[in-house]
Amino acid sequence: LQPTEVVAEIPEGYNELFELQWGGGSLYQLKGRLATMGCMTNTIWLYDNDQWNVYNQYNIPQDNPVIQQFKQQYEQFIPATTLWANCYNVCEFFGETQCKPFEETWAYRYGPIPKDTPCTDDFDVRVKAQVLPRTPQYPPTCIIKTIQPRFNSDGVGGYVYTASADIPAIVLYAGAEPRSDEYLNVRWLKVEIHEICHITQHWNWLQQLSPDKEHSVSYGPHFRESYGKEFIDLIGFVEKGPNDWNIPSDSVYKGIYHSSPTELSAELCSMYLLDAMGEPSNYEYERYVRSADGFIKLTQKRNFDVNTYLTPEIREWLEAYMILPDVSE
Repeated sequence: LQPTEVVAEIPEGYNELFELQWGGGSLYQLKGRLATMGCMTNTIWLYDNDQWNVYNQYNIPQDNPVIQQFKQQYEQFIPATTLWANCYNVCEFFGETQCKPFEETWAYRYGPIPKDTPCTDDFDVRVKAQVLPRTPQYPPTCIIKTIQPRFNSDGVGGYVYTASADIPAIVLYAGAEPRSDEYLNVRWLKVEIHEICHITQHWNWLQQLSPDKEHSVSYGPHFRESYGKEFIDLIGFVEKGPNDWNIPSDSVYKGIYHSSPTELSAELCSMYLLDAMGEPSNYEYERYVRSADGFIKLTQKRNFDVNTYLTPEIREWLEAYMILPDVSE
């Protein structure tokens, strides 16, 4: 198997131990790869050096000596081998907070979504083939594509909707004015990937939860801890107040997107994935110009070098915490 590749038949139910073949990689990459297959991993069993080694996330405090020993020895690298694992219903972990069907906790962030609007798996075909296999999700993540009449013709965007511990949904919206399908295709592809990167942040937050940690804090504040702090230090963020961040004025990242670690990291994540897909990583308005005849594709684009933003250090961070290696070949 290639590094980080997993071959397994995932059980339909929870807490059923199953065998898997593992191509080698970090604990994060193993849990992330299983998440792309629909499994939130709780327990991992590894037979090594004539003994069983066990990892458990949601049932045993992380300061347990057995868990600490596993993480100390295998967190950075689990060799290619046969492993055993189980999947967990994370909703059970939240105690009084119950996971509800999306239809019972409908999104109203930018205006009401009709109750009969389905939350589906209708992701872009390129996203299904090249993005979802590389970005850990809290399965099953669904997507809503809708019209929001309150927006003008340029109102194309998206957001992640979660209700407490609910399964995340990506909502993509467009203004009510008709536009070319090509324009929507370009705009929605970028927004869709950006929001998927936010879902990966949500998944990362779930990886930080354990019986000895507070459960009610969202992934945003948690971002300044653990893996997120590395990103904050790489960019040079300065926290002016609670969740109020600033990027130094001489930074290349100043003005590229919102000045918050979660937003900028999602934008760089989407830039990385678009570049890997062979799609232009610059913003859509650099590829299209509006005229009386609609949106016309530009023949020449502004000079845009993704490596200005995706430095080796940023790529290394993204590959360590947000984007899994490509094992499609």
